[in-house]
Amino acid sequence: MAAICRDADKEGWPAARFLAAIVEHELAERDRRRIERHLAEGKLLPGKTLETFAFETVPMISKAQVMAIVAATPGSAKAPTSCCSGRPAEARAISRQPSASP
Repeated sequence: MAAICRDADKEGWPAARFLAAIVEHELAERDRRRIERHLAEGKLLPGKTLETFAFETVPMISKAQVMAIVAATPGSAKAPTSCCSGRPAEARAISRQPSASP
Protein backbone atom coordinates (compact mmCIF):
# COMPACT_ATOMS: atom_id res chain seq x y z
CA MET A 1 0.00 0.00 0.00
CA ALA A 2 2.83 2.37 0.86
CA ALA A 3 4.35 1.76 -2.56
CA ILE A 4 1.11 2.86 -4.23
CA CYS A 5 1.10 6.07 -2.18
CA ARG A 6 4.74 6.79 -3.09
CA ASP A 7 4.06 6.18 -6.79
CA ALA A 8 1.01 8.44 -6.66
CA ASP A 9 2.98 11.26 -5.02
CA LYS A 10 5.99 10.87 -7.29
CA GLU A 11 3.99 10.69 -10.51
CA GLY A 12 1.24 13.15 -9.60
CA TRP A 13 -1.64 10.75 -10.13
CA PRO A 14 -5.17 12.20 -10.23
CA ALA A 15 -7.39 11.17 -7.32
CA ALA A 16 -9.43 8.76 -9.46
CA ARG A 17 -6.31 6.85 -10.54
CA PHE A 18 -5.00 6.72 -6.98
CA LEU A 19 -8.32 5.42 -5.64
CA ALA A 20 -8.54 2.86 -8.43
CA ALA A 21 -5.06 1.58 -7.55
CA ILE A 22 -5.97 1.33 -3.86
CA VAL A 23 -9.22 -0.50 -4.63
CA GLU A 24 -7.44 -2.90 -6.99
CA HIS A 25 -4.84 -3.62 -4.30
CA GLU A 26 -7.54 -4.20 -1.68
CA LEU A 27 -9.56 -6.53 -3.93
CA ALA A 28 -6.46 -8.58 -4.76
CA GLU A 29 -5.60 -8.83 -1.07
CA ARG A 30 -9.15 -9.92 -0.15
CA ASP A 31 -9.09 -12.52 -2.94
CA ARG A 32 -5.75 -13.87 -1.69
CA ARG A 33 -7.02 -14.09 1.90
CA ARG A 34 -10.26 -15.77 0.76
CA ILE A 35 -8.35 -18.43 -1.14
CA GLU A 36 -6.02 -19.01 1.83
CA ARG A 37 -9.04 -19.30 4.16
CA HIS A 38 -10.79 -21.79 1.86
CA LEU A 39 -7.63 -23.88 1.51
CA ALA A 40 -7.23 -23.97 5.30
CA GLU A 41 -10.89 -24.88 5.82
CA GLY A 42 -10.67 -27.60 3.16
CA LYS A 43 -7.73 -29.21 4.99
CA LEU A 44 -6.22 -30.39 1.73
CA LEU A 45 -2.74 -31.77 1.73
CA PRO A 46 -0.08 -29.50 0.19
CA GLY A 47 0.20 -30.05 -3.56
CA LYS A 48 -3.39 -31.21 -4.01
CA THR A 49 -4.78 -29.47 -7.09
CA LEU A 50 -7.25 -30.25 -9.85
CA GLU A 51 -4.30 -31.01 -12.10
CA THR A 52 -3.19 -33.81 -9.73
CA PHE A 53 -6.70 -35.18 -9.06
CA ALA A 54 -7.13 -38.77 -10.33
CA PHE A 55 -10.35 -38.34 -12.32
CA GLU A 56 -10.05 -41.91 -13.63
CA THR A 57 -10.67 -43.28 -10.11
CA VAL A 58 -14.02 -41.47 -9.92
CA PRO A 59 -15.62 -42.01 -13.36
CA MET A 60 -18.84 -40.15 -12.51
CA ILE A 61 -16.87 -36.86 -12.32
CA SER A 62 -16.07 -35.40 -15.72
CA LYS A 63 -12.67 -33.72 -15.86
CA ALA A 64 -13.78 -31.59 -18.84
CA GLN A 65 -16.83 -30.33 -16.93
CA VAL A 66 -14.87 -29.56 -13.76
CA MET A 67 -12.18 -27.69 -15.70
CA ALA A 68 -14.85 -25.77 -17.64
CA ILE A 69 -16.53 -24.68 -14.39
CA VAL A 70 -13.21 -23.54 -12.94
CA ALA A 71 -12.32 -21.68 -16.14
CA ALA A 72 -15.71 -19.93 -16.15
CA THR A 73 -15.47 -18.90 -12.49
CA PRO A 74 -15.16 -15.11 -12.21
CA GLY A 75 -12.07 -13.97 -10.38
CA SER A 76 -10.20 -17.16 -11.02
CA ALA A 77 -6.90 -15.66 -12.06
CA LYS A 78 -5.22 -18.97 -12.77
CA ALA A 79 -8.16 -20.95 -14.05
CA PRO A 80 -6.99 -24.09 -15.82
CA THR A 81 -8.12 -24.68 -19.35
CA SER A 82 -9.98 -27.66 -20.69
CA CYS A 83 -8.06 -30.90 -20.83
CA CYS A 84 -9.68 -31.58 -24.20
CA SER A 85 -9.14 -28.43 -26.19
CA GLY A 86 -6.99 -26.07 -24.15
CA ARG A 87 -9.70 -23.42 -24.53
CA PRO A 88 -12.39 -22.79 -21.87
CA ALA A 89 -15.07 -21.83 -24.43
CA GLU A 90 -14.93 -25.25 -26.05
CA ALA A 91 -14.89 -26.93 -22.66
CA ARG A 92 -18.09 -25.09 -21.71
CA ALA A 93 -19.69 -26.28 -24.95
CA ILE A 94 -18.65 -29.86 -24.15
CA SER A 95 -20.10 -29.63 -20.64
CA ARG A 96 -23.49 -28.50 -21.99
CA GLN A 97 -23.90 -31.55 -24.22
CA PRO A 98 -26.45 -34.06 -22.90
CA SER A 99 -25.01 -37.10 -21.20
CA ALA A 100 -24.82 -40.29 -23.24
CA SER A 101 -25.71 -42.46 -20.23
CA PRO A 102 -29.36 -43.49 -19.67
